[in-house]
Amino acid sequence: MSHMLQPLNVCFILYKPANVFMLLLAIVPETCLHVDNSRKWGHFHDSGHLQLHPLRRFDFIFAVFGFKVIVANINMSFNLAGKKFLVTGAGRGIGRVLSKTLSEHGCKVYALSRTQETLDTLAAENSNIHTIQADVRNWGELRNKLDGIEVLDGLINNAGVTEGLSGPALDVSKASLDKYFETGFLASINTIQIIGKKMVDAKRSGSIVNVSSVLSLQSFPQNIGYNTNKAALDMITKQFALELGPHQIRVNSVNPTLVDTEPVQNFVKDVSPVDKLFIEKTPMARIPEVNEIVYPILYLLSDFSSMVSGTTHIVDGGMMSAFATKL
Repeated sequence: MSHMLQPLNVCFILYKPANVFMLLLAIVPETCLHVDNSRKWGHFHDSGHLQLHPLRRFDFIFAVFGFKVIVANINMSFNLAGKKFLVTGAGRGIGRVLSKTLSEHGCKVYALSRTQETLDTLAAENSNIHTIQADVRNWGELRNKLDGIEVLDGLINNAGVTEGLSGPALDVSKASLDKYFETGFLASINTIQIIGKKMVDAKRSGSIVNVSSVLSLQSFPQNIGYNTNKAALDMITKQFALELGPHQIRVNSVNPTLVDTEPVQNFVKDVSPVDKLFIEKTPMARIPEVNEIVYPILYLLSDFSSMVSGTTHIVDGGMMSAFATKL
């Protein structure tokens, strides 16, 4: 970030039921915050102005709780080089492109899929990608496979079921529902517990992204398994954002519309031309390419989203905001 902060008036008022305290950063008529290039943390001028380090480190006082002042040192950068992430559902679609893109950005990527063949081709394309073959639906197997993994900077829960529709809600089977919820809901909790505990124990801040869908927010014909699973995933995001926030671990959902992936192409070809329906309802009159979902995920993994947590990040070309696109 090349621009500089403008002077700000700074005054924190601490309220307790029986007391009111004021914390002033300088005791002059205007308590001002400036930025210059002089010291690591800064210093007070004779005028009473507090001079802080330049914005390239962005050392700043962000919050006051009781008598405790939290000082956050935030490097605002999109540079992910050296970071380490686990990507589930990495064999194809969004997960595969995401794994390759993270690797191209200098990240160490642990790519997890149940299909060894797709993992082998992925690893052959980039040496920074380390593969893990596991079925996320198997709670114990996933824990065994990830038990020895190093402390990571984050996790992307992308594994899901993309084959066909679950059928009319009145007729859907328990076996069908189990497949959706074991792959999405339960597996996401499992991976966050495994990776999140390692991060908390190591005092490692970071970011977790759950790949959800706009269909977590809207119903869709014959799709109760997928829709309700993604809705549950969004609540997993909010719950873990709440409980991991004090450890400076952020958790967000990315909620894409129908995306032009190979599984979607097969669905359109073999089941229904559903892409036409999505395009008709989208003001931008197209469905996104995979990279248009991958880069919002990278944003949520980067420092640029350092105060973004607990959100459902919709990527849909305006579809959810429009009742109709034409009269």
